[in-house]
Amino acid sequence: MDRGIVVTRTGAGRLAGDGVDEARARTTAARAAMAGCAGLLGYGWLKVAWGLGSTVGVRDVMAWNARISELAGWQWFLAMWGTVLLDVVAAAMFVALAASTVGSPTPASHRRLLRALAWLGVLLTGPVGVIGLASVVGPVVGFGSNDEGPLATWVFVLVYGSLCVIGVSFAVAARANARLDRKRRSAPPCATAADESRGNVTR
Repeated sequence: MDRGIVVTRTGAGRLAGDGVDEARARTTAARAAMAGCAGLLGYGWLKVAWGLGSTVGVRDVMAWNARISELAGWQWFLAMWGTVLLDVVAAAMFVALAASTVGSPTPASHRRLLRALAWLGVLLTGPVGVIGLASVVGPVVGFGSNDEGPLATWVFVLVYGSLCVIGVSFAVAARANARLDRKRRSAPPCATAADESRGNVTR
């Protein structure tokens, strides 16, 4: 019987499976970051428009102006442009999360900090978005009263829907980042992996 080279595929299969999982985690994080930035854009452009004096989404301009007149200048500035600034910070977090997941050389401590901030973002946006959407949808289906004030209904749907998208995107991106981190910690060094692969070749 001619004894050739017998190659066992266990190690190669495991490495290939890990590669697929890593690619999936990277893709998930990137898509979550894009969805989160889209949610930020949906919320942020409205605040930019209002900050510049637009009345888009306002159905009762007189009541809207009356509410604005009740605010001090710094309060109005903070309510509009403060939100825009937070949107910019959140967008930077999404980009950093995606970059650290797809292979950017980021220290492990920085990745843990990013994930902690992402979960904080989930807590700050997700519940508000869900409760807000429920308060908008409730009166439509016969639960609760509908007191929208000077703003159109679609404004609340846009704002609270955007918050839901942002919260879910933070959660998905953070989970993908953590999953890839665990695989990186459990994976053997390159040299060890190469030795193991060579060890699976017997004559």
